[in-house]
Amino acid sequence: MHARLGSIRDRFCFRGGAAWWRNPAAGGLLLLWCLVIYLPGLSALPVIDRDEARFAQASRQMFESVALPSDQRVEALHRGGLVVPMIGERDRLNKPPLVYWLQAGSAAIWTRGDPARDAIWMYRVPSVLGAMVAVLATWWLGVRVFDPRAGALGAAMLAVAPMVVWDSRQARADQLLLACTTVAMAALWVVWRRSSRGERVPMLALGTLWVAIGLGVLAKGPIAPMVVVLAVVAIGVLTRSWAWIARLRPLMGLVILGAMVLPWVLAVAAQVGFGNYFEIVFDEVLGRSAAPKEGHWGPPGYHFVLLMALFWPGVIVTGLGLVRAVRRGVRTPRVAGGLGVVSRLRGVWYRWRRRLAGRKGELFCLAWLVPSWVVFELVSTKLPHYTMPLYPAVALLTARGLLAAQAGSIASAFGKPARLGYRLWVVLGWVLLGMAAVGAIWSVRLGGLQALAGVAAAAACAGAAYALWRTIDDADDGRFVRTQGVGLLAGLIFAVTVTVAGVPGVVRLTDRLEGVITQADPAGVRPVASVQYHEDSLVFATRGRLVRLNEPDVAQWRRAHRDGVLIVPERLAPALVADGMTRFGGATGFNYSRGRRESLAVLTDRP
Repeated sequence: MHARLGSIRDRFCFRGGAAWWRNPAAGGLLLLWCLVIYLPGLSALPVIDRDEARFAQASRQMFESVALPSDQRVEALHRGGLVVPMIGERDRLNKPPLVYWLQAGSAAIWTRGDPARDAIWMYRVPSVLGAMVAVLATWWLGVRVFDPRAGALGAAMLAVAPMVVWDSRQARADQLLLACTTVAMAALWVVWRRSSRGERVPMLALGTLWVAIGLGVLAKGPIAPMVVVLAVVAIGVLTRSWAWIARLRPLMGLVILGAMVLPWVLAVAAQVGFGNYFEIVFDEVLGRSAAPKEGHWGPPGYHFVLLMALFWPGVIVTGLGLVRAVRRGVRTPRVAGGLGVVSRLRGVWYRWRRRLAGRKGELFCLAWLVPSWVVFELVSTKLPHYTMPLYPAVALLTARGLLAAQAGSIASAFGKPARLGYRLWVVLGWVLLGMAAVGAIWSVRLGGLQALAGVAAAAACAGAAYALWRTIDDADDGRFVRTQGVGLLAGLIFAVTVTVAGVPGVVRLTDRLEGVITQADPAGVRPVASVQYHEDSLVFATRGRLVRLNEPDVAQWRRAHRDGVLIVPERLAPALVADGMTRFGGATGFNYSRGRRESLAVLTDRP
């Protein structure tokens, strides 16, 4: 028994023979790790504004357009079919169709073809699967690029990163993009590695590369091909070798991409016109690069700063791992330069011109990471999840650096700056766990099982914070793998707390409104309108029936819909009740999209 427990501890701490982490059993362990992280809270988490609600509603209407009997379909809502995603009566063509197809298909499977039985978690399943594919692809690639333990450790870090944890529970396209990009880069590694050895490139690797890129385009436009192309160019520049690019079979790739993407583009153009569609694509791609969209601006360095929190706990030696990768991935001769600026610049230029390719694993991950990261830092529109397709490269370089530091081959890992970094890592963990614990405690007021979950989660966060404090000595003494293992467990506790107790205890306003609307309209067939509270989660809650009104439009809407359900700010309710409306109830909560607390009333002209 003790031997078996010791073996399990060794596996968790990534000790023992590296060969075990190459086995399918290691992949099974990572799948189990993903399920433990991603399944809790999948159904408990309310619909999140604004992107998730928009994606899910568009997928629902696409599902309804083929599943509902023809006499139950509404032309204005369902005219898009499987080609043009729609939210309400508006086309939604700023994102490609793959995520809508997969989400609609998931809902169709889980409801057995009945749209009335759907739920938000059904539209989140493709994101969970996408995250799991990305984790397994990271492991597969890491096993071949570095030590198999680095592949497993990097995959575990990726799985528990807060950005991935959160997005895996969102009915959006970003996890599909992460999966497609990671698979494409794994295939690119095979092609480049085989080509550099003069070996035959398997058609399976080439097909996987181009199909993954095509799916990436269908998931989120040009991001996946951009990452791959920039990596190819960077490899060519760093190695000064370009002949291998022909082994990628670019003409074959263009044919595959055209066969995957063009049919949908032509189908869309047939419905909305080429001019309208390409205007949308131009605005979505180039417009976001030139000017911030919807106020999402950030200075250069925005993504780097956020990485510290969004990739925690995997950032403990990320800086050391990147420096190590640069030193080993690109070899440059030493030059004795002068003290002046000109002499130093000449020395840098001399070393660059005489660069030599170093270790292929480090060079490949740097080519994947650096050029695309620079692009994301320079574009005007910035959102935290934009750099997520680069997280697997960060994870692998960090994991390899952590194992090297554990072996004592990174002297700077024991210096004063590094020791300060370990303490900042612990403090950042405390901040994240503290935020999760506050949300969990807030959920206690809901009572019942939610209160029990909140108390348990807050206690777990306190225990994790104490365990992190105890790891400082481990990190100072070079026991980095043990430190990272504790960090992974703390990351798991943070993930479960946030999604099971934290966010559900705070994000409740639309859920409360939905309950009152159901009391006023049990059959779900009456018109619904809202003044001031126009969030997309309410559109999803009303199955696309919501009409957004301004205050002066209320009287006209009431005359046209005498059986309608009206949602208004509490301050307007007394006058409307005096004018003959019946109050069914109300809801008060925090509108996180607007950053303010709102009190709303639900009224109708006819009980």
